[in-house]
Amino acid sequence: MNQDEKMDGLLKQLPGIIRHIFQDGYYKKYLQFVSRFRNFSPRNTALIFSQNPNAPYLADYVRLQKGSDSLLF
Repeated sequence: MNQDEKMDGLLKQLPGIIRHIFQDGYYKKYLQFVSRFRNFSPRNTALIFSQNPNAPYLADYVRLQKGSDSLLF
C-alpha cells in the first residue's frame, strides 16, 4: 500500500472518527489533546487522536524531514 492509498483510507475514516469523539464521551479528552497541539489542523489532530489519544509529543513535517535527534517515540 503506497502513501496515497494510506491517506485515502484515513480520510475515509475521518467522519466516523469525528462521530466517535462526539458521541462516546471523548469530547473533553479530545479538547485537552487539541489544546496541546494548537499548530496542527483539526483534521490532523483528529486523525492523530484516533491513532494515539495519549500522544505526548508530535513532530511536524518539517521537523521529520530534518531528522531531528530530539524526537521521542
